Amino acid sequence: MRARVQARHFRKTPSAVLTILVGVVLVFGMATVGLAQVQVGSIAGTVRDATGAVLPGVTVTVSGPALIGGPRTVKTDENGYYKFLDLKPGEYTLRFEHPGFKTYVREGIVITSAFQATVNVQLAVGEVVEVVTVSGESPVIDTSNVVTQTVISQDILERIPNPRDPWVLARMVPGVASGRFDVGGTEGMQQYALTIHGSRDSDKKFAIDGLEINWPGSTGGATAIYYDAGMFKEVNYQVGALPAEISQGGVYMNMVTKDGGNEIHGSILFIGATEAMQANNVTP
Repeated sequence: MRARVQARHFRKTPSAVLTILVGVVLVFGMATVGLAQVQVGSIAGTVRDATGAVLPGVTVTVSGPALIGGPRTVKTDENGYYKFLDLKPGEYTLRFEHPGFKTYVREGIVITSAFQATVNVQLAVGEVVEVVTVSGESPVIDTSNVVTQTVISQDILERIPNPRDPWVLARMVPGVASGRFDVGGTEGMQQYALTIHGSRDSDKKFAIDGLEINWPGSTGGATAIYYDAGMFKEVNYQVGALPAEISQGGVYMNMVTKDGGNEIHGSILFIGATEAMQANNVTP
């Protein structure tokens, strides 16, 4: 009887193992989707004609240096709506084509991580070979979500006169309270407290390309590695109405790394100061 019980138990083992494996795959799959949502951006909008009626079936193509594999193409649905997902931070161009209408090209659309740019277009009647090119300002307001975020772009990273690490950069974000004050780079590469709306320091999260890198020791609100902004294309700070994939409600900082290319390039940073540049609060 004991042998039969053991045999039955053994026969159930493969299905149990399969169940565990499926569970692991689902967990990691959902984690990957969550990471992607905070790492990439998107472009969406509605296409209409001159009368304001929606245009289904319009061919919309997005292109840009950050796209791996070349341009992507979609068609507007029955409501004239289109959307491009999983766009890495960078500058993009949209091209709209439809029989009986002039081709419309929109340039200079800047996408940052966790940002959706809304680009609505009105097509004019004409030949497809006629091209209307618009180089307007890129959308700066994401109307699709309520996340409070600040993006420190590469241009700012290369020009600000501070140590250029995530802790010092966070002090540029409205509402963030810092445990120390940086004066001319005196607090560079120091892991100090960063809080928002009364949060605890242990609530802050570090991420590189959407992957959390917090050190599990101490209170949890630290990282085991120090980072220089020279390796990043941008740093995204989210401080309010955080998405569900972020487990805590403190300061969330996602550091987006630079893309590679076919050219060899680099940078050198030199920071120096003398006593002549030091001020005091003593007046004669």
